[in-house]
Amino acid sequence: MLKKSPSTHRESFKLKRRGSWLALAASALLAAPAAAPVELAAPRTFEGDPPALAAAVGDIDRDGDPDVVTGNFTADSISVLKNDGSGNLGAPANFGAGESVTAIALGDLDGDGDLDVVATNTFTSYSVSVLKNNGTGGFSAPVAFAVGDEPESVALGDFDKDGPIQV
Repeated sequence: MLKKSPSTHRESFKLKRRGSWLALAASALLAAPAAAPVELAAPRTFEGDPPALAAAVGDIDRDGDPDVVTGNFTADSISVLKNDGSGNLGAPANFGAGESVTAIALGDLDGDGDLDVVATNTFTSYSVSVLKNNGTGGFSAPVAFAVGDEPESVALGDFDKDGPIQV
């Protein structure tokens, strides 16, 4: 709650010490104008190779449109659903991705400008698989790299700040 400070003659305010962050947050919320209602389009379903436990969005075929890639647990695959440019996704193209895929990440791992896929393999192989993009949205056979017990997520970034992306 806000309390007028008796120590000054100016119109300054102090937050009470107890619960000051809560009071500040509540004051900000109460003072904020109400947001306009948002209307969402009806949901659309696009089939992959079920069950898909992971999804990522990126321009897989370099046509400027965001495509969808899913990681499929029991099918041991990824599915690529290409965007036709008007927001519709095409039929899935499925690629083997190792064993029991639970997470995927997209990034240009080999520096050719195409988004490659890294997928976790969690059941018994305890690895991550790299699938290189051929430039048109097709992928090479997976190459597995051993990691710790049951990887459940994967992240990509330039961790050593030298330019290339690491897993």
